[in-house]
Amino acid sequence: MSNTFKIIYKKDDETEISTLLLTQEECINLEVKLNLTEYSHKWVEIGDNLYNFAIQKKKCKTEINVTKFQYDYLKLLHRNKSVDTAADDFENLVESFARGDIKNKT
Repeated sequence: MSNTFKIIYKKDDETEISTLLLTQEECINLEVKLNLTEYSHKWVEIGDNLYNFAIQKKKCKTEINVTKFQYDYLKLLHRNKSVDTAADDFENLVESFARGDIKNKT
């Protein structure tokens, strides 16, 4: 089984744009942080995939494809030590989507 979990953002034409590589420990940390956000229920599948990889559950996914918004949000969450320290970054990201600067919010 792979030692790295990939969160991948692809353009509409399936060209890979960005990839976030995570270890098992980083996956569980990101999953816990995601559970503390407003997207914990809406993105439950992402959280489940992170958790399953972290515990090395049989037949777990080693990569997932996400939207641009999800990728940016998860990347910010991963880089910050807590949800609270990322609040301003998240607010700016959501405002960018609201203005239409970034597409594919899911």
